[in-house]
Amino acid sequence: MGLSVHIRKFERADLQAVQQLILSAAMQGKESPYRGTLDILLAHPITRLAGVALAGDIVFVAPKHIVAAAVVAGAIVAPLVLQWRLLVKDVRDYFEEGLRKDLNDISKHYQQEKEGSAHVRAGGFWVAEVESPSTSGSYDIAGCVGLEHLNSQPKGQLRRMFVSHNYRNRGIAKMLLQTLVEHAKAKGLTSLYLGTTMAQPAAVSFYEKHGWKRIPTPPGVPRYYGVGLVKVDLLLYGLDLY
Repeated sequence: MGLSVHIRKFERADLQAVQQLILSAAMQGKESPYRGTLDILLAHPITRLAGVALAGDIVFVAPKHIVAAAVVAGAIVAPLVLQWRLLVKDVRDYFEEGLRKDLNDISKHYQQEKEGSAHVRAGGFWVAEVESPSTSGSYDIAGCVGLEHLNSQPKGQLRRMFVSHNYRNRGIAKMLLQTLVEHAKAKGLTSLYLGTTMAQPAAVSFYEKHGWKRIPTPPGVPRYYGVGLVKVDLLLYGLDLY
Protein backbone atom coordinates (compact mmCIF):
# COMPACT_ATOMS: atom_id res chain seq x y z
CA MET A 1 0.00 0.00 0.00
CA GLY A 2 1.30 3.44 -0.96
CA LEU A 3 2.22 6.10 1.53
CA SER A 4 -0.64 8.47 2.37
CA VAL A 5 0.68 12.04 2.50
CA HIS A 6 -1.27 15.13 3.49
CA ILE A 7 0.16 18.63 2.92
CA ARG A 8 -1.31 21.30 5.20
CA LYS A 9 -0.49 24.69 6.65
CA PHE A 10 1.72 24.83 9.70
CA GLU A 11 -0.02 25.11 13.07
CA ARG A 12 1.56 26.37 16.29
CA ALA A 13 1.23 22.93 17.84
CA ASP A 14 3.63 21.64 15.15
CA LEU A 15 6.53 23.83 16.28
CA GLN A 16 8.52 21.30 18.31
CA ALA A 17 8.01 18.52 15.77
CA VAL A 18 9.18 20.76 12.91
CA GLN A 19 12.27 21.86 14.84
CA GLN A 20 13.16 18.25 15.62
CA LEU A 21 12.56 17.26 12.00
CA ILE A 22 14.92 19.92 10.66
CA LEU A 23 17.75 19.05 13.06
CA SER A 24 17.34 15.36 12.34
CA ALA A 25 17.14 15.80 8.55
CA ALA A 26 20.20 18.06 8.60
CA MET A 27 22.35 15.46 10.34
CA GLN A 28 20.99 12.04 9.33
CA GLY A 29 20.78 10.14 6.07
CA LYS A 30 23.04 9.97 3.03
CA GLU A 31 21.42 13.07 1.47
CA SER A 32 21.74 15.26 4.59
CA PRO A 33 23.85 18.46 4.61
CA TYR A 34 26.13 16.87 7.22
CA ARG A 35 26.74 13.73 5.15
CA GLY A 36 27.40 15.79 2.02
CA THR A 37 29.91 17.97 3.84
CA LEU A 38 31.58 14.89 5.34
CA ASP A 39 31.91 13.40 1.84
CA ILE A 40 33.74 16.56 0.73
CA LEU A 41 36.11 16.21 3.69
CA LEU A 42 36.78 12.53 2.90
CA ALA A 43 37.47 13.36 -0.76
CA HIS A 44 39.95 16.12 0.08
CA PRO A 45 43.52 15.36 -1.15
CA ILE A 46 44.97 15.84 2.33
CA THR A 47 42.50 13.34 3.80
CA ARG A 48 43.35 10.83 1.07
CA LEU A 49 47.07 11.37 1.64
CA ALA A 50 46.58 10.81 5.36
CA GLY A 51 44.83 7.53 4.58
CA VAL A 52 47.77 6.37 2.45
CA ALA A 53 50.23 7.39 5.18
CA LEU A 54 48.23 5.53 7.82
CA ALA A 55 48.13 2.40 5.68
CA GLY A 56 51.89 2.60 5.16
CA ASP A 57 52.42 3.04 8.88
CA ILE A 58 50.38 -0.08 9.63
CA VAL A 59 52.02 -2.21 6.93
CA PHE A 60 55.67 -1.17 7.18
CA VAL A 61 56.28 0.35 10.64
CA ALA A 62 53.93 -1.52 12.99
CA PRO A 63 55.43 -5.03 12.46
CA LYS A 64 58.88 -3.79 13.59
CA HIS A 65 58.20 -0.87 15.92
CA ILE A 66 54.71 -1.01 17.39
CA VAL A 67 55.21 1.96 19.73
CA ALA A 68 56.61 4.17 16.98
CA ALA A 69 53.77 3.09 14.70
CA ALA A 70 51.20 4.02 17.34
CA VAL A 71 52.76 7.47 17.73
CA VAL A 72 52.73 8.04 13.99
CA ALA A 73 49.15 6.79 13.69
CA GLY A 74 48.05 9.14 16.44
CA ALA A 75 49.74 12.07 14.70
CA ILE A 76 47.89 11.22 11.49
CA VAL A 77 44.47 10.47 12.94
CA ALA A 78 44.20 13.18 15.62
CA PRO A 79 43.94 16.16 13.20
CA LEU A 80 41.32 14.33 11.12
CA VAL A 81 39.24 13.55 14.19
CA LEU A 82 39.45 17.20 15.24
CA GLN A 83 38.41 18.29 11.74
CA TRP A 84 35.44 15.89 11.86
CA ARG A 85 34.31 17.15 15.27
CA LEU A 86 34.52 20.76 14.10
CA LEU A 87 32.50 19.85 11.02
CA VAL A 88 29.74 18.24 13.10
CA LYS A 89 29.64 21.26 15.41
CA ASP A 90 29.57 23.73 12.52
CA VAL A 91 26.67 22.05 10.71
CA ARG A 92 24.66 21.57 13.88
CA ASP A 93 25.32 25.13 15.09
CA TYR A 94 24.09 26.51 11.77
CA PHE A 95 20.72 24.80 12.03
CA GLU A 96 20.38 25.47 15.75
CA GLU A 97 20.90 29.15 14.97
CA GLY A 98 17.83 28.88 12.75
CA LEU A 99 15.85 27.63 15.73
CA ARG A 100 16.63 30.93 17.43
CA LYS A 101 15.59 32.98 14.40
CA ASP A 102 12.85 32.18 11.89
CA LEU A 103 12.14 28.75 13.40
CA ASN A 104 11.57 30.15 16.86
CA ASP A 105 8.19 31.56 15.81
CA ILE A 106 7.28 30.14 12.42
CA SER A 107 3.76 31.58 12.34
CA LYS A 108 5.00 35.12 12.90
CA HIS A 109 7.97 34.92 10.57
CA TYR A 110 6.30 33.26 7.59
CA GLN A 111 2.57 33.86 7.76
CA GLN A 112 1.55 37.18 9.29
CA GLU A 113 1.37 40.67 7.87
CA LYS A 114 4.48 42.74 8.30
CA GLU A 115 3.98 45.29 11.05
CA GLY A 116 3.55 48.86 9.81
CA SER A 117 3.26 47.75 6.18
CA ALA A 118 0.37 48.32 3.85
CA HIS A 119 0.89 45.08 1.98
CA VAL A 120 0.12 41.54 3.03
CA ARG A 121 3.03 39.16 3.06
CA ALA A 122 2.63 36.26 0.68
CA GLY A 123 4.68 33.93 2.88
CA GLY A 124 3.60 30.62 4.30
CA PHE A 125 4.82 27.43 5.91
CA TRP A 126 3.59 23.92 5.20
CA VAL A 127 4.12 20.47 6.66
CA ALA A 128 3.72 17.00 5.21
CA GLU A 129 1.84 14.55 7.42
CA VAL A 130 2.01 10.78 7.14
CA GLU A 131 0.29 8.16 9.24
CA SER A 132 2.58 7.04 12.04
CA PRO A 133 3.85 3.47 11.56
CA SER A 134 4.16 3.01 15.32
CA THR A 135 0.86 4.43 16.62
CA SER A 136 -2.44 3.71 14.90
CA GLY A 137 -4.51 6.82 14.19
CA SER A 138 -1.66 9.28 14.82
CA TYR A 139 0.43 11.21 12.32
CA ASP A 140 4.09 12.12 11.94
CA ILE A 141 5.42 15.29 10.33
CA ALA A 142 7.64 13.93 7.57
CA GLY A 143 8.57 17.14 5.79
CA CYS A 144 8.26 20.91 5.70
CA VAL A 145 8.89 23.97 3.55
CA GLY A 146 8.61 27.72 4.02
CA LEU A 147 8.01 30.69 1.71
CA GLU A 148 9.53 33.91 2.98
CA HIS A 149 8.23 37.20 1.64
CA LEU A 150 9.56 40.17 3.58
CA ASN A 151 8.89 43.15 1.32
CA SER A 152 6.54 44.50 -1.32
CA GLN A 153 8.51 43.05 -4.26
CA PRO A 154 6.83 40.14 -6.13
CA LYS A 155 9.69 37.81 -5.24
CA GLY A 156 9.76 35.14 -2.52
CA GLN A 157 12.41 32.87 -1.04
CA LEU A 158 11.96 29.13 -0.60
CA ARG A 159 13.38 28.13 2.78
CA ARG A 160 13.53 25.17 5.15
CA MET A 161 12.75 22.44 2.63
CA PHE A 162 13.35 19.25 4.59
CA VAL A 163 12.10 15.68 4.44
CA SER A 164 12.80 13.16 7.17
CA HIS A 165 15.45 10.63 6.17
CA ASN A 166 12.86 7.94 6.92
CA TYR A 167 10.58 9.22 4.14
CA ARG A 168 12.90 10.46 1.42
CA ASN A 169 12.38 9.48 -2.22
CA ARG A 170 8.64 9.05 -1.66
CA GLY A 171 7.45 12.15 -3.56
CA ILE A 172 7.02 14.32 -0.45
CA ALA A 173 9.45 17.04 -1.54
CA LYS A 174 7.68 17.33 -4.89
CA MET A 175 4.30 17.73 -3.16
CA LEU A 176 5.68 20.39 -0.82
CA LEU A 177 7.25 22.28 -3.71
CA GLN A 178 4.05 22.18 -5.77
CA THR A 179 2.06 23.51 -2.82
CA LEU A 180 4.48 26.39 -2.30
CA VAL A 181 4.60 27.34 -5.99
CA GLU A 182 0.81 27.28 -6.35
CA HIS A 183 0.46 29.49 -3.28
CA ALA A 184 3.09 31.93 -4.57
CA LYS A 185 1.31 32.25 -7.91
CA ALA A 186 -2.05 32.76 -6.22
CA LYS A 187 -0.53 35.57 -4.13
CA GLY A 188 0.83 37.34 -7.20
CA LEU A 189 4.52 36.55 -6.86
CA THR A 190 6.39 36.41 -10.16
CA SER A 191 9.60 34.66 -9.12
CA LEU A 192 11.19 32.60 -6.38
CA TYR A 193 14.76 32.01 -5.31
CA LEU A 194 16.54 29.68 -2.90
CA GLY A 195 19.96 28.89 -1.53
CA THR A 196 21.55 25.45 -1.37
CA THR A 197 25.08 24.01 -1.43
CA MET A 198 27.34 21.69 -3.38
CA ALA A 199 27.19 19.41 -0.33
CA GLN A 200 23.59 18.58 -1.27
CA PRO A 201 23.77 17.14 -4.79
CA ALA A 202 20.40 15.40 -4.45
CA ALA A 203 18.75 18.74 -3.62
CA VAL A 204 20.51 20.46 -6.53
CA SER A 205 19.32 17.73 -8.90
CA PHE A 206 15.77 17.94 -7.53
CA TYR A 207 15.47 21.69 -8.06
CA GLU A 208 17.01 21.56 -11.54
CA LYS A 209 14.60 18.77 -12.49
CA HIS A 210 11.70 21.03 -11.51
CA GLY A 211 12.80 24.00 -13.58
CA TRP A 212 14.99 26.01 -11.22
CA LYS A 213 17.96 27.75 -12.85
CA ARG A 214 21.31 28.74 -11.36
CA ILE A 215 21.54 32.51 -10.79
CA PRO A 216 24.58 34.70 -10.02
CA THR A 217 25.58 35.34 -6.42
CA PRO A 218 25.11 39.07 -5.65
CA PRO A 219 28.09 41.09 -4.38
CA GLY A 220 28.53 40.84 -0.62
CA VAL A 221 26.82 37.45 -0.37
CA PRO A 222 29.16 34.62 0.79
CA ARG A 223 30.14 32.21 -1.95
CA TYR A 224 31.16 29.35 0.31
CA TYR A 225 31.25 28.17 3.91
CA GLY A 226 33.64 25.85 5.62
CA VAL A 227 35.81 24.79 8.51
CA GLY A 228 39.47 23.94 8.03
CA LEU A 229 39.88 21.66 5.02
CA VAL A 230 36.20 21.78 4.06
CA LYS A 231 35.07 24.49 1.65
CA VAL A 232 31.52 24.15 0.34
CA ASP A 233 30.21 26.34 -2.48
CA LEU A 234 26.94 28.13 -1.81
CA LEU A 235 24.53 28.09 -4.75
CA LEU A 236 21.58 30.32 -5.63
CA TYR A 237 18.71 29.15 -7.82
CA GLY A 238 15.73 31.02 -9.24
CA LEU A 239 12.35 30.06 -10.70
CA ASP A 240 10.19 32.31 -12.90
CA LEU A 241 6.52 31.74 -12.19
CA TYR A 242 5.18 33.33 -15.38
